[in-house]
Amino acid sequence: MVLLAACGSSSKSSSGSGGGGNFQAAQGNSGVAQQISTTDGAIGYVDFSDAKAANLKFASIKNAAGSFVAPSLVGASAAVDAATIAPDLTYSPLNEPGADTYPITSPTWIIVYQKQTDKAKGQALKDWLNYILTDGQSLANPANYAALPDSLKQQALTQLQTLQIPTS
Repeated sequence: MVLLAACGSSSKSSSGSGGGGNFQAAQGNSGVAQQISTTDGAIGYVDFSDAKAANLKFASIKNAAGSFVAPSLVGASAAVDAATIAPDLTYSPLNEPGADTYPITSPTWIIVYQKQTDKAKGQALKDWLNYILTDGQSLANPANYAALPDSLKQQALTQLQTLQIPTS
């Protein structure tokens, strides 16, 4: 829908009436990446990791500072670092200021019940989240995902301490 909206009224989906656009669907990011890579002249949007894995070409996008920026881990991290983080850790890194920020960066969320009902599962969850926010961050860049900025990691670690796990 975002691409359709960006194309304007002269393009229609393949199921629409008339128009010059030919919009195709695929299953999941890797499916969309595959569809783009095998369709001459295709334009699409998939996550950075799948686009890199499919060897797709990238378009540079004009950011809030007026710079044209290609997608990169540095640009994604800069966008998150520039975003205002709410106390509940929500934020929007879209079109944040800064010459190096990538303007269409999107977060991935992990939503957890604060009050856990099972001691073993609650402790395993807390340990896993702690790993993701500490040592696990070293795995992000090699997998083509941006690591979290230190300020967000610290806020998340602080919030993780509020997880309530039963004692028995």
